Amino acid sequence: MVRITIDEATRKKLFSSANGDVIELLDESGKLLGRIVPQADNFPEGWEPLTPELTEEELQRRAEYEGPGITTDELLARLRNRGGGGAANGNSGAEP
Repeated sequence: MVRITIDEATRKKLFSSANGDVIELLDESGKLLGRIVPQADNFPEGWEPLTPELTEEELQRRAEYEGPGITTDELLARLRNRGGGGAANGNSGAEP
């Protein structure tokens, strides 16, 4: 990862009107150079994250969990076997 420190004027220019949205950086010709995803503390006042931050203890607990689990293929098979169409069954919802 590369870290670049910006001054207050640049920070305000980038984040003052973003309202928490992803910011796209373009060159003079309009070519996309990259995207910036603002940190939660840059969101407008009153906004809250949709999910709580995970503690180190919770991350460790999840990493050490050895309970039952399924592979992606097993999950997809279960979804296909549920019936009812849908993308998991190869049915986009459009008429044939």
